[in-house]
Amino acid sequence: MIGDLEALDLVDLEAELVIRHVRGGSVFARLFADTLERLQEQMLTLGAADDDLAAAQQVLRDPSVTYRPPRIAVAWGRRRY
Repeated sequence: MIGDLEALDLVDLEAELVIRHVRGGSVFARLFADTLERLQEQMLTLGAADDDLAAAQQVLRDPSVTYRPPRIAVAWGRRRY
């Protein structure tokens, strides 16, 4: 990611990677579960197994489970003067 910003001739580059641990049933987990639910038909068409999607929903809604969602990467810089 930093390389992409360097290619734009930006300076003072910085980046962060956020790795979260989320409890099933939390707001973040429910948002992710709802997103997967909305995408379920497309995922099934692309070959996902219905049982796997159901298991994912169960885990995402189970407060006894903690999982790591996708990481969030952020980078920034500024233009040269």
